Amino acid sequence: MILKIDDYVARAFFSNRTILVEGDTEDIVIRETTRRLPKEIYDSVICNCEVIKGRGKPVLKSLINYLKAVGVEPIVMHDSDLGVAGAVVHNKPIRQALDNDDNLFVLDNCMEDILNYPAPSSEKPYRAYRETLTWGESYDDVPAGWKTIYEQLMGLIS
Repeated sequence: MILKIDDYVARAFFSNRTILVEGDTEDIVIRETTRRLPKEIYDSVICNCEVIKGRGKPVLKSLINYLKAVGVEPIVMHDSDLGVAGAVVHNKPIRQALDNDDNLFVLDNCMEDILNYPAPSSEKPYRAYRETLTWGESYDDVPAGWKTIYEQLMGLIS
């Protein structure tokens, strides 16, 4: 666990809203969505929310336990990974560790499905970034299904 606690994770202690995600793909999509927010909302999100990459689904449970032990109640977003035996087994332990369904966002299968493009076999973060380049520069250009999830994650709507 100590290998996972770096300055990136330490930011959770200085945030009003700590969001744990599986990895780089989710982080990139969140950052690109945030970049498109109107200025006043952008400033609020940047000041109040911190996104922490778990570096894989198996690590999320440990991060949840660590953060909760030091008084941080994380919000968690991960893929459901339906049909992926090695990944789906982590869903229940993550949910149990979090013990707060209001703070749990399980994507329908994976981020690629939410954004409506085929999941690549390699370079997933790069492919996600390329997908965000097709959106345009306005927050209105962000896909509606993802926008709803994003707004809930960031606490913009309940």
